[in-house]
Amino acid sequence: MSNKSFTEDQIYIINNIRFKLGRYEILEESLKELQPVITFLKQNPNLIIEIGVHRDSRGSDISSTCLSCKRAESIQNYLMTNGINELRLIPKGYGGSTPQTIVEIDSISRDTISIILVEEYINQYKITNPRRYEELHKINRRLELKIIRTDFVSNEKKNDVTLIRKIKGDFTTFTIDNFDNIYTTSNDVIVKYNSKFDTLFYSSLKSFIPSSIEASKSFRNLAFDKERGSVKFLDNTLTEIYSEFELIDLDIMQPVLVCESFNGNTIWVLDETGMQLVKLNQNLEVVTRIDNLSYLFENKETPIQMFEKNDQLYIHFPNNGIAMFDSFGTFLKYLPLKSNWIDVQNNFLLALNNSQISVLEFPFLDKTSVLDFNLSDVKSFMNQKRKFYIHTSNGLHIYSMN
Repeated sequence: MSNKSFTEDQIYIINNIRFKLGRYEILEESLKELQPVITFLKQNPNLIIEIGVHRDSRGSDISSTCLSCKRAESIQNYLMTNGINELRLIPKGYGGSTPQTIVEIDSISRDTISIILVEEYINQYKITNPRRYEELHKINRRLELKIIRTDFVSNEKKNDVTLIRKIKGDFTTFTIDNFDNIYTTSNDVIVKYNSKFDTLFYSSLKSFIPSSIEASKSFRNLAFDKERGSVKFLDNTLTEIYSEFELIDLDIMQPVLVCESFNGNTIWVLDETGMQLVKLNQNLEVVTRIDNLSYLFENKETPIQMFEKNDQLYIHFPNNGIAMFDSFGTFLKYLPLKSNWIDVQNNFLLALNNSQISVLEFPFLDKTSVLDFNLSDVKSFMNQKRKFYIHTSNGLHIYSMN
């Protein structure tokens, strides 16, 4: 593929992209076949392309198409990792629905004839010429790069982050553990991915719908169902450590937030109706109960986050600010800061507004920088080990810090 003028609907075919058997991960030896594609797209930044993955006709139509879609998304993710704008890449899986057409010369008339490689045609060689049979199936297994538009103009602002991966899905919430494993929830389903984005474990909690999940402790994961007012603890394989526990049994009438505490093997629970902060031990027994928190709720706003970092507990009210406590539950101060979501890393507070994250330095919240991710509908984020994990309505975007 050379650098020249292009027209829409031009197609370039690559036949040497191979995947793990029955899976969507690209084999290592096939990645070199995508290097000319990366070079081509960087040399022609005005092009928007469709990534069309085709399989041979063997296998069911439904499973074939679903797998082809995932394989197209894997190629999209790899191109994005290498600096190609997501908006220029349209993944599409065709399964075996679009067989290739080849041109041959009739052995008798010597006329040129076009042959569509449908299954009925290929099957005639299954017994008589197995090599030819496999060759024709291989022709149908292909990657087609089709030019959709030639007028793309990027409106990206250059900043200090690079998109390295996107996990598509309508996720309720997510979290990251200390080993960079990723946990996503969608309704009652939790999925765990490793740092290479391979799926490790999958679990359905049935009627338990996590509104939050936290994996900050290496030996357990804390899941909280706000609607049911109950918690579950899961091990590293997403298996329940012990059964669901309803917080109303401890006179916690309306728990709105739950998080881990690092002052012993304990958790924090914020009760909006009782206006109290409760700490429970590993046996779910009350060890601390802090009452009279009416000053936190005087603006009638329900907080959306609670987490403990650097021996301090943060409770986030998006339209009013952040209440800070020490690890024993003693109130420290209130930071008047309006933001959609927050995180804390060392001496910095990270505050989200729309698609921008402001980096503010404690104690005076001086703004040191702003990162713009140019994403719509950002719900939440986490920052860990020089990576930003951005949760939007259509998936999880992972960025690296340059």
